[in-house]
Amino acid sequence: MINKLFFCECCRNQIEDVEEIHYTEENSDRGFCSEKCIMDFYRPYMLSLEKEELNLRNSLNLISEENYIEITGNDHYLQLALSNPHEVWVTTDDIGQTFYTHIISTKTEEDDIHFILICSYVDGGPSFVYYRTATKYNEVLDFYRRDAKFDASMMEQEDKTDFQNYQIPPEVIETMERKKSHILSELMLNSSEHDINIEDYTKYDKYLELTLEGPDEIYAKDDEEGDELHTFIKSFMVGETSFFYVVIVYPLEVSELENMAYLPILGFPSIDEAMYSIYASGKRINESLKN
Repeated sequence: MINKLFFCECCRNQIEDVEEIHYTEENSDRGFCSEKCIMDFYRPYMLSLEKEELNLRNSLNLISEENYIEITGNDHYLQLALSNPHEVWVTTDDIGQTFYTHIISTKTEEDDIHFILICSYVDGGPSFVYYRTATKYNEVLDFYRRDAKFDASMMEQEDKTDFQNYQIPPEVIETMERKKSHILSELMLNSSEHDINIEDYTKYDKYLELTLEGPDEIYAKDDEEGDELHTFIKSFMVGETSFFYVVIVYPLEVSELENMAYLPILGFPSIDEAMYSIYASGKRINESLKN
């Protein structure tokens, strides 16, 4: 029985199924039963980081930048900072807990603005956001450039090298083409006249990789052939228009690489909430946790 005992780090309630445990930190046994418990547990961290910034600004006699609240609360900037940061800095505390600081910079008519967020990682990518802020002051920016600069692009390149050399077996390609035909037929049946035209899907191709790299949600469900497919979903905001992007993925265990390959079968955008309900179904296996 002891090997089946799992308890939430926050509420201490028992979690019956190990697959229902939510993790927010790399290489940690700290697991939670729900997003509420995650927020309750990490709220002291979030409040401490807020106090830290306030003390920094007071010590430097810098005025508050509340006029940037639209930037700090903008999901578009959040997603950019999570998936495509200009800089990543890594800090590890005395008990081995690691914090990643993502920074992106953007120009306005008046200033260069730096969007900063502090997060934890799971499976090599951002999982939980502890804090976010925006500033035009280099003194504030330099404060958050602490400890070691992390070259994420080098790590991504190392991770991708083996897969770039991997040749997908012909029978797998044939299986994927068969599944793509069936999924495309279902998509055409489900699409409404008010949604994005299928002819315009190619204009959104760049969002496929962004969705695979940093999905908001991932669902697993068996198809009619009994194979498990994964559905990656991510929301985007372009100007005043919001939409979500869906990628149907075929997970393939690659024994020679001792890893999983996630092969995209089909990707498409949509603005139809009914479409979201159709594809956000099955067993949720991952969550992009953000405050």
